[in-house]
Amino acid sequence: MPGGEWYHDAIPEAHRQLRLGMRNRPDYTERIMILVGDGSETLTEQKMSQLATRPKIEGTRVMAICFYRHPLCPTYEATVSVPDDYVLARTPADYDAAVATLTERILGPRIVAASVEHRLAPAVAAVQSSAVPATSYESSDGRVLRWDYGSPVPDAITTTYRIAPQVDAFSGTVVTTTLTITDDVGFGRVVDVSTADLDVTGPCAPTPTTPPTATATPTRAPSPTPTRTPRATVTPAPSPTPVAPPIYLPIGLHERCDPTQQRIDVALVIDASTSMSELTRAGRTKIAAALTAAHAFLDLLQLDPLGDQAAIVTFNSDAWILAPLSSNRSDLDAALDAVTLGQQTRLDRAVAVGTQALADRTRRRPGNEPVLVLLTDGRANPVPIEAAVSEADLTKAAGVTVFTIGLGEDIDAEGLAAMASMASGFLRAPDAEDLAAVYAQVARSIPCLASAWWGGR
Repeated sequence: MPGGEWYHDAIPEAHRQLRLGMRNRPDYTERIMILVGDGSETLTEQKMSQLATRPKIEGTRVMAICFYRHPLCPTYEATVSVPDDYVLARTPADYDAAVATLTERILGPRIVAASVEHRLAPAVAAVQSSAVPATSYESSDGRVLRWDYGSPVPDAITTTYRIAPQVDAFSGTVVTTTLTITDDVGFGRVVDVSTADLDVTGPCAPTPTTPPTATATPTRAPSPTPTRTPRATVTPAPSPTPVAPPIYLPIGLHERCDPTQQRIDVALVIDASTSMSELTRAGRTKIAAALTAAHAFLDLLQLDPLGDQAAIVTFNSDAWILAPLSSNRSDLDAALDAVTLGQQTRLDRAVAVGTQALADRTRRRPGNEPVLVLLTDGRANPVPIEAAVSEADLTKAAGVTVFTIGLGEDIDAEGLAAMASMASGFLRAPDAEDLAAVYAQVARSIPCLASAWWGGR
């Protein structure tokens, strides 16, 4: 088309073809779109960026090559997923080198960092300072250990440590191991997941100790010395002191949980997997509807320096805190607007990082009840749901109230129900357009702190 307006159709069509080609492919297959041109398009940087937004939100990696340093080459640069995915070929002879550069970034990224994380079951704990090599991070309860490696990352990573059972009997998965690598393009991937089982059949028997052998030593008996037999003296027993019986006084209480007076610190944990790009019954993406519902949930809170606080957490191949606990509404809204999609559904990391956001002692308000609200539209991938249930058990044991929201039909309802703090803590939304009502129900269902009632004061 004149003036390069063909990009109006070319980018959406390329994205459509990529989605069609992914139907029978594993969900970890990477989609890549490469824009090639001389920058003579009449489209603005803003328009080109808008055309590439939908593919990027749905998980497509956008790359670009622009020839000859045309004045409008920045329109290409505005479309790419990360700055290093844009290459400028200043002369025709540079084109082959530009293609080779992008090919190397696609097929042969260099690993620049790796992280090995072990998460132990509640039945065991690591012996403090027993890890070899020394850990980069070790939780105070000895159940989370992490080793971080920078460049050059070793070809083989071996870690050892001792564990101590915390219960008399236990059988099952004792540790889940996750290896995450980051390449020089900035992408992080989970490349290996393994578990280890342990059987503890009972308390350890004490090691028998042989008593010392007595050695006979002759001792001369002393000569008997006559002693006077003492005369018995009768001491009268003291008179018993009367004890007053207990007195039981009736008490009448009238207490209620007043939502207008209750204060919470809440972590909104939102699924940002590529399936959230699917359309709702209203024709918008599920992630757009979910973010609208999250904004509406924030409207229900009393966000002020003495009131409620919220944190924003998102997850796909890992989980990230986009906004720590805060009562600043503009910061929370900006974090929601910054959510981007990616592949995989790490429910275990979603719970762990959501709990981490609530555990921030520099931000938590002691009088606020900690609450974690997790939304997902899919099944745990690649780490099984059992790991997420174990994480949720630890979170609940720490006093956090957990709500789970299952969006659509392709969810592990049984696992999400097990993660919730109560039977009513697992809610379902048939369509993303129903999420605003579900979030409002969560806001009405948050229980009062035990300290708010007479028996807990």
